[in-house]
Amino acid sequence: MANFVELNSIEKLEELFEKSNETPVVLFKHSITCPISTSVYYEVADVQTDVNLINMPATSMVPALLQGQVDAILGSIDAYQIQAESQGAQLDVYRFADHGVPTVSTSIFASDEYLKSNPEVVKKFIAASLKGWSFALDHPDQAIKDLKKVFPEVNEKLATAELAAITPLFCSGGAKYIGKAEDALWTKSQQLLSEVKLLPAGQDPKSYYSSDFLPPASSMRACKS
Repeated sequence: MANFVELNSIEKLEELFEKSNETPVVLFKHSITCPISTSVYYEVADVQTDVNLINMPATSMVPALLQGQVDAILGSIDAYQIQAESQGAQLDVYRFADHGVPTVSTSIFASDEYLKSNPEVVKKFIAASLKGWSFALDHPDQAIKDLKKVFPEVNEKLATAELAAITPLFCSGGAKYIGKAEDALWTKSQQLLSEVKLLPAGQDPKSYYSSDFLPPASSMRACKS
């Protein structure tokens, strides 16, 4: 079994960086409360060697990779990949969904109490969100300009690349409509989360989500087949 070594000081991290000149180092971005990282954690647990667990600020991830201090990082294609490639990095990219870890991603969360007390507000909020995303998909250049007005500090070049990166994800996982993950993907997500003990096994996935507040299918934007 692997011997997990937590690095909790700059000195230990610097020692690891020096060692990485001779030995490959994998940097974990997420904590083990993340289903993807937890899956990796359990897979790596079978390796007969020392495994270094590194706590590092998110802003240090890409610099560490570019400087050769680590050999790999866990991150998203709409952020870390773009940041690295914009600085000339040539990457080998392995998408989680292509390697057995497809999960429902960005969602809108609300408490049961709020949903019960404010159903119409929730419906309007979701409808407005979908309308905004639909506009961004049809008019990406204008969407970035609008984003810049609200957030002047935004890097327009990076934001444009980020929007382009997430565009195909809107209809991933077998989605039929933008904004609605299919039941099968929720079931798969529940299975993965229960395998890494982040959710109880056998739990009905529908106890975690609801499509009742979405607009009717006739009003939603269909994914192209």
